[in-house]
Amino acid sequence: MSFNKITMVGNLGRDPEFRRLSNGAAVCNFSVAVNETSRDDRGAFRSTPTWFRISAWGERAAKNARELKKGSPVYVAGRLKPKQWKDSQGTSHLILEVRATDIRPFGTPSSRTVKVT
Repeated sequence: MSFNKITMVGNLGRDPEFRRLSNGAAVCNFSVAVNETSRDDRGAFRSTPTWFRISAWGERAAKNARELKKGSPVYVAGRLKPKQWKDSQGTSHLILEVRATDIRPFGTPSSRTVKVT
């Protein structure tokens, strides 16, 4: 048995980018920063962000994601999906993208919660 699930609460790092693919599918991409707070050697608190790339697919997810703005607090749940590409110098790159299955903006009515299928 295997299980691929990630959940996070963070803030949008940029406004979402919405587009339609040639087959008509709707997709919205955005980034989320999740801050981890720890103490340094002197005991002072330090915040370190971890950035995640998020893709939301389908009409309902895209509608919800379009309501989000840079800096907005958001809950995201989804699956990690590897994406691989080569740059112009031929160097291979690999990232893990979160394919959202649930997006919940904070500070909005719960009726706006989107469950992505």
